Amino acid sequence: MQKKDGFVSIIKGFITGIASLVPGVSPSSCIVSFSSYENFIKGLSSVLKKEKNKETKQENKKILLLVTIPIIIGIIIGLIAGNHLIEYFLGKYRPQTIFLFVGVITGGLTLTIKNNKNKKLKTTIPTFLITLVISFVIYFILSKQKITIPTIILPTVSGLLTAIIILIPSISLSYIYSLLDRYNYTVSSALSLSNIKDVLVVLTFIVVLILSLILIAKLISYLLKKHKEVCYSVICALMILSIVVMILKVGRFTISFVNIFTTILAFLWGYLLAKNVEKE
Repeated sequence: MQKKDGFVSIIKGFITGIASLVPGVSPSSCIVSFSSYENFIKGLSSVLKKEKNKETKQENKKILLLVTIPIIIGIIIGLIAGNHLIEYFLGKYRPQTIFLFVGVITGGLTLTIKNNKNKKLKTTIPTFLITLVISFVIYFILSKQKITIPTIILPTVSGLLTAIIILIPSISLSYIYSLLDRYNYTVSSALSLSNIKDVLVVLTFIVVLILSLILIAKLISYLLKKHKEVCYSVICALMILSIVVMILKVGRFTISFVNIFTTILAFLWGYLLAKNVEKE
């Protein structure tokens, strides 16, 4: 692993940040698509971990500095810089914009399946199918209702959910937050910071987010070591859910040669981007 990998990771994070602004796109699905998921998790899980083996400690440090942190920095830059850009393209070219990222996730899904072929089909196929069915059922149940959470614990719940969505391929941050009644309470507090109460809300959110990221990463890292095939069958099922949700978010589609051609072109561009991205 070389210094240039840090720059590549920032680019991956930047694209992930921009993609996260598109309805239905899961940031973790993008990280999987860019072949950085295991290293991203490994870097996070190494935080606050006392490693006795010097070689392992040095390797974890490199992964943290050249993969995990650069991806996080890239995501933050992408979220800030891409807000107006994505808003413009979703307004003018919504199907093409969404299908660009459908292509990215689809390309990543095919790579994930290819790279994790195994003979344990009796375990992985049932796990895949059960996860697929359960995730779709939960999605359609949640899509029909709002979840009301007491204001006092809202920053804590928001921080925990944000960590889960960043680390576990599923559906977009924007979709989950749209289900939370009064989620804007946390956002407005972050924007104003006009009093002690706002500061406490933001600090609670940040502390819970950081701790949740580290703890959940440690759990996923353990599961990947012990049950890698099962974990990736679950990840593949959740990526399929993400793809379906993204397609559902296209909305009204005008049938014309130009629209169909450019949408297919956008999909292929995204697919090839994921298939040809430099691997860690």
